[in-house]
Amino acid sequence: MQTVFETFLEQLSESVDETDFREAMA
Repeated sequence: MQTVFETFLEQLSESVDETDFREAMA
């Protein structure tokens, strides 16, 4: 499950700006 979650974060960071990603996680 750890690997799947890390892969999801990698794909998300590639398609989403870092600022928007931080705002979504905040």
